[in-house]
Amino acid sequence: QKTILEQALAGQKLRDIQVAGYSQNTVEREIAPKLWKLLSEVTEKKVGVKTVRLVLEELHKGRSSNGTIDRVRATSMVEGIPLGTSLSKEVSPDECNTEILQQLELPGGQLNLASIFYVERPPVEVRAYEEIVKPGSLIRIKAPK
Repeated sequence: QKTILEQALAGQKLRDIQVAGYSQNTVEREIAPKLWKLLSEVTEKKVGVKTVRLVLEELHKGRSSNGTIDRVRATSMVEGIPLGTSLSKEVSPDECNTEILQQLELPGGQLNLASIFYVERPPVEVRAYEEIVKPGSLIRIKAPK
């Protein structure tokens, strides 16, 4: 489900989503529909491969009607934890660090250098930056073996 969600957020169509160990037919007819149903229950909006990013962005920006965020409930449903457990509690926006919530990014596309998910790789990047500023420099980038 995680792989399907990641690929759907990246903009792939359902027929193009690949999951290791499962046939395309199994993904399209069994796994993905269960994921969309689960996300629809959590978000209380109809979710599909085309609408998942939009629904999650709206959910991220908005609050529920009573002004609380039921983050623990949503997380426990997605992870398969029964909702009757003590983890299921409402968290008010005052209890959350709103700065952190505003800085959260949805995956997809290139990362901004200022992104909290960007991983610096010293000394390789430092050497590359030093070479880039030299006139007439050439950098060869090789993929790992």
